[in-house]
Amino acid sequence: QALKRLSEFQIAVSSNNFKSNPAPEVCRWCDYKSVCKKFLETATSEEEWKMRGSRVFVIGRLESLDENLGFAWVDYTGGNYSSGYFKVVDIPENVMLAMKNHIGREFSFSNLEPQYGGSSFRYNWDSTSWLW
Repeated sequence: QALKRLSEFQIAVSSNNFKSNPAPEVCRWCDYKSVCKKFLETATSEEEWKMRGSRVFVIGRLESLDENLGFAWVDYTGGNYSSGYFKVVDIPENVMLAMKNHIGREFSFSNLEPQYGGSSFRYNWDSTSWLW
């Protein structure tokens, strides 16, 4: 029974077909923020949505990649950051390889660390990315 429930949940998450009721206190420790469209559409840059310290959770259209330097430019569409273009730096090589054929597609990122200037975020050991 438990394995059946786990399998059903994994299918629901991978298809973004799960019930959610986003709120700062509900989402604070949720590991599925990067795959939850409702969270990414509801969260704002307001202080109450700053989760796990000052980590950033965003969704946007992948504009370009620099594989040599390991960064991506993304056009913001939602999350707990203000609007505009932002840069994700220090993206691991395996993630860059997975992203390179998807310019123009929508990606979400979770657990990014803000960098200097406010429009640049570092991909950390616990960051994740999701192709929509």
